[in-house]
Amino acid sequence: MIIRSVTCLYPGLQPRPFPFVSGICFIYDFSNSIIKKNEISSLSSTIDSSIVSGILVYNNSNAGYDYIFNANKIYDLAVTKAEARVAGIYSHLYEPLDPLGIRRITAYNNIIGDLRAPASGNNTRPSIAGIYIENNTINDFIDIYHNTIDIRATGSHPAFSSAALYADAQAVVGSYANIFNNISTPGASGKTVAFWRRGTSLTSHSGDYNSLYAGTPAANRLIYFDGTNSDQTLAAYKTRVGGTKEVSSVTELPVYVSTAGINTGFLHLDPNANCGLIGKAINFHAITELGLDFDNDIRANMFFPQHIGADETAKTYTWTGANSTSWN
Repeated sequence: MIIRSVTCLYPGLQPRPFPFVSGICFIYDFSNSIIKKNEISSLSSTIDSSIVSGILVYNNSNAGYDYIFNANKIYDLAVTKAEARVAGIYSHLYEPLDPLGIRRITAYNNIIGDLRAPASGNNTRPSIAGIYIENNTINDFIDIYHNTIDIRATGSHPAFSSAALYADAQAVVGSYANIFNNISTPGASGKTVAFWRRGTSLTSHSGDYNSLYAGTPAANRLIYFDGTNSDQTLAAYKTRVGGTKEVSSVTELPVYVSTAGINTGFLHLDPNANCGLIGKAINFHAITELGLDFDNDIRANMFFPQHIGADETAKTYTWTGANSTSWN
């Protein structure tokens, strides 16, 4: 399904100061749903404090539910005001009234890029995030597998900041085999971040086989940021998360077939490049649909090498010699 013009506003309580504009919305919806193979683009807002997203989850539930977002293509989303934000997938949840309730969002094989907020800025949160997990709690499980997120935005606001992934510290977040690529230009006091966490605790975080890239390491170009601590390099980030997390993760600038959303090769890996991403992941999650990528190309079975990100190319690099260039 191609979605280019859907507006979701907070139901029954208009006007609100923070309207949502989204392609697909779950607002106070408690069903188990699968959202698959949608192309969501060309959404925007000129309202301050608005949030534009491809997929929106906004819930206050006394029951559990399970949402699956698989193989969606999200691009060309924009806001124009200082306090407005944009996200490929946005989740804003509250603690269920039922203490036994568990909510789960599983996002895999999604391709997200071309998100813009040229006038936005805030030093405490990103104006742009590929996946934006906010106000979630210990009863929320967010599974993020084999997604490709590419942020390359600019902004005029001094505090313009962006993140490939933004997540709460309480929700149980597992991120595996994703491309978190953010090469945006930060504002004078802003930050370009691959993984921005809302809180210093890493207890609820797990992840591995990811590619986290934020440009040339600098105080405002960070692999990781949590509001207090920051890591400019992958090595520093791995030290922070400990010896059992992100062990096989890399920091690579992807080479894509195309960065134009309308192109069928949008954020697909160039098979003649990307030796740091191709064949560098392993799928050890028992999700049947992870056996296929964004294009329904076959992804290798459990414990066999796969590509990082949503796209499996036909190319697999093998070692043919004795130095760093001996790959074919």
